[in-house]
Amino acid sequence: VIGVDMETLRPMPTVKGFSTPGGYSAQAVRPIALHHTQKLAKALTENAKYKNVSISGMGGIEKSSDAIEFILLGSHTVQSCTGPMLQGYKMVHELKAGLEAFMVKHNFNHVSCFHSLLKL
Repeated sequence: VIGVDMETLRPMPTVKGFSTPGGYSAQAVRPIALHHTQKLAKALTENAKYKNVSISGMGGIEKSSDAIEFILLGSHTVQSCTGPMLQGYKMVHELKAGLEAFMVKHNFNHVSCFHSLLKL
């Protein structure tokens, strides 16, 4: 629960009138998730045994810049739950457009190019 809607008096997020308590989520958890993503990425790159392990970033991804931060810090993929719950699936269009614009700006042909910037 990230709050209470003052109009409907229902816990948020609410999807089609339903809400359920969850864990610590949304923007509040993003700095913690980014920290752990970076720590995990560094640990995996330092051990050849785990070089093919993928990281999926999650925690507070509500817009393209959030997803890009996770990828820059070592995630190979990202996941979002609260973002689509609050914004609807239309948020995927912004994620795609923002990611594409970032890639064009930095001349990236593939998401894996983000990792070349990473200085852990």
